[in-house]
Amino acid sequence: TAVAEYRNITGNWSADNGEAGLSDAGTITGNYVASVEVINEKITAKFKPDGVNENIKGKSLLLTATDAGGSVTFECTTDIDPSYAPKGCDTSACW
Repeated sequence: TAVAEYRNITGNWSADNGEAGLSDAGTITGNYVASVEVINEKITAKFKPDGVNENIKGKSLLLTATDAGGSVTFECTTDIDPSYAPKGCDTSACW
């Protein structure tokens, strides 16, 4: 939401987490998430490398934002096994 709001207000993509009004990447964590980093129109969630679900550990999920003329849409790509990836997330692309 922060990335989309920044784009809608300024007409630009936020350069980083701080510009988007978010905490530093390493402080956005969860049970399985090690960090969430914003760089321009890309949001990367990195999963913890150990002590988590074997199917996602050390993997990443990338959301790429697109300005759809007044709204922002997101495309998802990931290196998570397709059976564990979010529905509709492209698992064929590697980055």
